[in-house]
Amino acid sequence: MRSKSFLLLFLCLFCLFLNTDHLFAEQPLTAKIEIPYPDSLVRADIPVFGRAYGKDFKEFILDYGEGIDPKEWVLISKSNTPQPEYNSSVMQDIASFGKTIDGNLGTWRTGLDEYKYGKHPVNLSGTYTLRLRVFDNQGNIAENKIPVEIGRVILNSIGGKTESQDGLASFEVKEHSLYTSALLVSLKALDKNPFQQKGLTLASKVYELREPGEKFAQPVTLKIKYGKNLNPKTLRMYSYDTQNKNWQPLKSELIENENALSTQITQTLPKFALYAVFSSNGKSDQIPSWPEELTKKTKDDILFQNNTFEKGIGDWHTKFPDIGAKLSIVKREDGTNCLKLTNQSSPSNFSSSMIGVPFNAKDYPFVKFDYKIPKDLKINFQVKTGNKWYDVVFTDDEKIYWDVNMEKIGKIKDVVADDNWHTAYFNLYWMLTNKTDDFIIQEVTM
Repeated sequence: MRSKSFLLLFLCLFCLFLNTDHLFAEQPLTAKIEIPYPDSLVRADIPVFGRAYGKDFKEFILDYGEGIDPKEWVLISKSNTPQPEYNSSVMQDIASFGKTIDGNLGTWRTGLDEYKYGKHPVNLSGTYTLRLRVFDNQGNIAENKIPVEIGRVILNSIGGKTESQDGLASFEVKEHSLYTSALLVSLKALDKNPFQQKGLTLASKVYELREPGEKFAQPVTLKIKYGKNLNPKTLRMYSYDTQNKNWQPLKSELIENENALSTQITQTLPKFALYAVFSSNGKSDQIPSWPEELTKKTKDDILFQNNTFEKGIGDWHTKFPDIGAKLSIVKREDGTNCLKLTNQSSPSNFSSSMIGVPFNAKDYPFVKFDYKIPKDLKINFQVKTGNKWYDVVFTDDEKIYWDVNMEKIGKIKDVVADDNWHTAYFNLYWMLTNKTDDFIIQEVTM
């Protein structure tokens, strides 16, 4: 008797399992977006997962609109097939390298113009609202809305820049400043200052930089414009300290002709990263914008820079102190000084810069130097002009320059790598004329 009861119970459970669709069909109308999460930072093709089903189900419609309270909506997908559940392990699939998947409710194409990958007919940026509506045959509607932030992708190989939607703030990352191959960021203006502080008067909007807690291999630039008719001597950039719960001043650079302040940061603050310009009664320690200072300098000397290293390393510096080359002064055989570059870690980034201010290659076309290098050392000179890098081949092998921010302009002739001293020179201006009309050299590195 016991065995028959067990068999009957098993058969009932089995039938119940086979008829789950019927059970879902008897449930009240349900509209629920599970992925992406509310306030997610997203970009490119976004799979949207969730639940859309219920009694007397007719169809569901997934669409989006600009802002928190959109006036117009754009269709993503619609279907008369109910979606009672989704695979909860989908986040692992999304995180898997090299996979592009579609959501069970639809795939939201937000655009991706930062580099060439697929077709992206739209290019969205800022705050948007996703909306899911589920209809039944009696005209009833279930609805779910979530806000989502669409950011910008910055590639480590070429760097990049993102701006706030109001155009009053920007965040710029130089090439090779990331610890990852790419970074998703956004810069969003808040409606008001969420943290009032006595003695500080807001001179700009408060901007949230996402994501918080991000570290950079070299400083990145945040620029915020301030209001008109303000005394720049009283202004300063601040960041909100989430631990001490107050606004902390930052070392700012005044760009007076743009009514803006900029600051260099190496890490965004944890929890959330808020930045703004405030006016205070205290003194400001802004430094003048270097392009304005540069215009005051004369360039009548034959030599723009002459490094004998008798008084130190001058403007030379390692771009990535933690993993870059070690710079040290050593004596040559004739008693004169020279600069020694040593690879101090593996893996490493050997990049070392050698100038502090820009110069015009028309005025200073020749680069001449003594060198002593061992066999099999692979290293080149790289110059930056017009925010693009150009490669001057020194000892490295020939290579293909893919669709990134780097192009070869020439090769130094008759280089000898035998661990003895030799002299080399090249005409930088002549090399550049083959590729560009911009001869203002912003940076020179090895």
